[in-house]
Amino acid sequence: MARELSKQYDVTVYAPLLGKIASKIKEFCKVTDNTNELYDLAIINHSPCYNRVNAKTKIFTTHSKFIDVEQPPKEAENVVGVTEYLHDNVVRNGIDCERFKPTKINKKLKNILYLSNPHYANAKKFLEDACKGYNLITLEEERFDIENLIKEADLVISLGRGALESMASGKNVIYGDFRKGWMDEFRGGGLITPDTYEDFKTGEWQKNRKVMSIQDLRIELGKYDYKLGSWGRKMAVKDYNIKKTAKQYIKIWTNTKRDI
Repeated sequence: MARELSKQYDVTVYAPLLGKIASKIKEFCKVTDNTNELYDLAIINHSPCYNRVNAKTKIFTTHSKFIDVEQPPKEAENVVGVTEYLHDNVVRNGIDCERFKPTKINKKLKNILYLSNPHYANAKKFLEDACKGYNLITLEEERFDIENLIKEADLVISLGRGALESMASGKNVIYGDFRKGWMDEFRGGGLITPDTYEDFKTGEWQKNRKVMSIQDLRIELGKYDYKLGSWGRKMAVKDYNIKKTAKQYIKIWTNTKRDI
């Protein structure tokens, strides 16, 4: 989002704790952990930041109903959710569909990427058993070039942005994973297909993540169809293109901006 908006606007990324990605963001905009400036627009994802940033217009985006810091503050005037499950006003996650683009995919399933932390709960053992007979790739360390990891896979198992980036890359995607201290069992929805897409898109799967056994996951792997890659790419460009998402935020700002 910061990269896309920086093509037309002066953008600052504020975070109380700057991580490794800050050096990448600095390539195209300002990054700070302490700001007293007045901004025209602030797009805020975490509630502790809401009152730390001074802006004429603030838009709070909620990504979850379970994580405290992702709940909109009571004083938030403009709130959107990334799915219909989260809020009536929807601005979907934006994906850079030029960075994440189709790469080679095998007609028969061979390579599976688990795009999440494989060391939560018993994730690695579970996945090794479920993906027996296939080449399982896992994310073993923090890295920025996720597109190169996705490139190696035919099918990706992930949630959230990982699922969307993989769709944009023309891969089959299974929605699900483990989460530390929250989902100690594998939970998800299954393979994203034309028949299941609405449940994924609207957040129905986000709302009702079902527990999936090793056998359940193997059944979903058996539904692999390389043709879903091109279909998923079309859906990602249509519904999640960062260019569209950025315009939605600017439209909200245009309709609500005021001088103070």
